[in-house]
Amino acid sequence: MKGIDKKACRAFLNPRRSLDLNNGLFYVEQIEYIVCTAIHIVGHRKLLILDFYPRAEAVKGMLSPHFTMFQATDDFITFDHGAGAKTRWRTAVLDNLERDYHFIFKCAFYSRQDEERVIRFCNASTFSQNMSGFAVLIQKQSELRDARSAAKRRGREQKIADRMKPLRPMGRRIESWIQTELLPHYIFYRYQRTQKPIPGWCSACGRTVEVVAPKHNLSGVCPSCGASIHFKSMGRQKRIWDRTSAQMIQRISEQEIVIRVFKAHQYFSDGQADFSIYESARMFVRWDDAKSFQEEKFYNSYDGTLLTPWKRGTRPRFSYWQENFDADLCAHLYTRNLPRALAGSPWEYCQIAPFYLSDRTELEVIPFLAAYLRHPFVEYLIKLKLYNLAAHVVYRNDSYSYTLGDEHIDYNGKKFQSILKVGLEYLPLLQKLNVSYMQLGLIQGMLRLGLQPDEKLLDWCGKNKISRLRDLLVPLSYTTPHKLMRYIAEQYEKNKRPAHNFYGDGYSDYANTLVQYRDYLCMCEGLEYDLKNTFVLFPRDLKDAHDNIENLSDPEKAAIYERQIQQAYPLLEKLYRFERDGWTIKAPKTSKEITEEGHRLHHCVGGYVKRVAMKECIILFLRRTQKLDKPVGTIEVIDNRIVQARGYKNWDLPADAQKFLTKWDAKVLKNTARQAAIAQNIRNLMEERAA
Repeated sequence: MKGIDKKACRAFLNPRRSLDLNNGLFYVEQIEYIVCTAIHIVGHRKLLILDFYPRAEAVKGMLSPHFTMFQATDDFITFDHGAGAKTRWRTAVLDNLERDYHFIFKCAFYSRQDEERVIRFCNASTFSQNMSGFAVLIQKQSELRDARSAAKRRGREQKIADRMKPLRPMGRRIESWIQTELLPHYIFYRYQRTQKPIPGWCSACGRTVEVVAPKHNLSGVCPSCGASIHFKSMGRQKRIWDRTSAQMIQRISEQEIVIRVFKAHQYFSDGQADFSIYESARMFVRWDDAKSFQEEKFYNSYDGTLLTPWKRGTRPRFSYWQENFDADLCAHLYTRNLPRALAGSPWEYCQIAPFYLSDRTELEVIPFLAAYLRHPFVEYLIKLKLYNLAAHVVYRNDSYSYTLGDEHIDYNGKKFQSILKVGLEYLPLLQKLNVSYMQLGLIQGMLRLGLQPDEKLLDWCGKNKISRLRDLLVPLSYTTPHKLMRYIAEQYEKNKRPAHNFYGDGYSDYANTLVQYRDYLCMCEGLEYDLKNTFVLFPRDLKDAHDNIENLSDPEKAAIYERQIQQAYPLLEKLYRFERDGWTIKAPKTSKEITEEGHRLHHCVGGYVKRVAMKECIILFLRRTQKLDKPVGTIEVIDNRIVQARGYKNWDLPADAQKFLTKWDAKVLKNTARQAAIAQNIRNLMEERAA
């Protein structure tokens, strides 16, 4: 298709026309544009030219077109004369020149000859008395627009089709793998009231087998092929539909691989099997010598397009919170060809095969490839069988890290000890637990305090998503890990929240129960209860005991918090007091000091009194050494880490104060000797309580 010569068209933008203003059209208010037509040779092409004159301006003698449309037999284009036009040359069809559904009804041809000229030029053989010149032109332009769109689409599809040429059809091997290893297997039988062997049909091997006393939906083993199966009575369940996602990595050039995603369905009806598989997505990954890579994603649209069903991008979905089987790029990974597919690539030693085989959970490959290039130590985590930590590094899917930061792993470390921040002697423990990121944080915290990690306790914490060391320290000051776990389990079962009632009364999980128990113990400390008494330490109903203390009057609660803060002051001063460069960090003596700090600095630390008393955090004051009574900043510390440090109205601290705070963090919080002293003080406290 030869385009219209815009440069040549400019010579016809301002035609010299004399219009008879006595024409009645100029006085019809419903008409906004008077359309005059002409046929000229423009740039060696015969063109129909339509000039749209604003009627209101033409009446005043201003004959200047607002639009000039150039129509060829195979193309069209319009010049916009409007002063505010963003684009002079436009490709819109006639009825889209203005954002008005009634645009053509506000236009009229200057004469019958103008309309007939349009009809003849467009070769409107279907023209009748009921079809106007505007309708003929719109029909013509719509056909050309569709042809133009089809040509563009054909060009795009041709590029995609060329992109897909290196790929071979899916082999029988992956289909067999999906059927034998991914999809479930069944033995179908017809129920008979007998203890004798009855015939059944195994979907795994396709053989007729004899089974003794099978039970519907129970698992078993095929006596012929040894496959794990589920028994299905054809009288009770006539139809079964299973589906799964699979993917394989193929090498298509020296510096390019493709990840192919397949969707498989199996359907059983009255013991008859039907299996289907189709390719859902393709992701091309190309790398350069610098080990960076570029990806191109395509999805199968299944719409029977001209050249290829593949479209660029990822499959659209209504919502990221809505499951969509076809749009899911996570899939089981075919591993048998990986040594060949990844040989000589940046991922030759990435260990993605054992990573997948560790639990055979569906995974997304692209994030793994990207994470491996950023953090090559992922390979060693997998080799050490620390699969959960490897998954965290790859996918960062642990909500705990988003809440409290991602500091338990040193991504710039070079050795095991520096990366995971624990000694090599703890590797067997990490491997046995297949430790999660959350559990790693607990282990690091215990070691900082000089406490030996308890395997059973850590396993229990991992299974129940208990992530905060401070929730464990208070209870473990008075009891053993075994007794603690047993007690929390008992109290959760006694007072668990109904599953259907999210906001109901009761405990939502073990973690919630543990927090309540810690609060209870802290309040008992404030009331100076005898926690060596098992009746006090392990109340029969934790919820009732906790609520009874919570129901104390405000003055009584305030007294508890006050005692807790006053009791903690000497130890906090000893551990965290620091003076240097004209600055001092000190601990609050009373709850009143914390409240006044918030009032004077105009921030919310006054509301932290209960949290400080309940040992959820530590609040410290920043002062100039020469003016210890004048507040400058407030510091919150959790697990020996600065969570926040704010000044007046929550503003940032002065530059010299921030510099001092960095020194304090290094000298006190991160100082090994100081940490050992803190740990020893905590151990002494725990021993005193246990005595």
